[in-house]
Amino acid sequence: YVTRLPRLDADSAQAMLGYGSFDSRMLAAGINHSLGGDGASNALRADASWSDTDGWADRNDRESLVAAASLLSQITPALTHTLALEHQKEDSARPYWGTPVLATPDGRLKVMPGTQTRNYNVADGYYKQEVDWARSLLDWQLTDATGLRNTLYYYDRPRDYRNVQSYR
Repeated sequence: YVTRLPRLDADSAQAMLGYGSFDSRMLAAGINHSLGGDGASNALRADASWSDTDGWADRNDRESLVAAASLLSQITPALTHTLALEHQKEDSARPYWGTPVLATPDGRLKVMPGTQTRNYNVADGYYKQEVDWARSLLDWQLTDATGLRNTLYYYDRPRDYRNVQSYR
């Protein structure tokens, strides 16, 4: 996902709803609000999204939830600070990690016909992650042509993989 950051120049709201192939569903919404009216020196942004799909490979279900909030503060006309907090949770039952291929006599690799959507992962294959990401973004515009930017962040992403297989 690509995060969105607050803006001081205008309040806005967005929403998106989608449905697609393989029973894929998605819902997302976000708001940007300047605090203090015209000429505000602070703005707040909040976003959330949810998606779920059965996947194009058999037995591959995936669900994702993302929430983000950030605060932009204009300390001086040339100096801004943004604090951004994000959380993502993703669960995938029987994740799809690929289809076996065959080597042809001329050395090319070929997917065996009829196996393109077959999920070869074991019945209890599982992938889960929870991501927490906090960022402090400092932006100092020294001149029209020169600026200084610094990002300090904390990133934590515990992951759970269960994918025991055998090949022959």
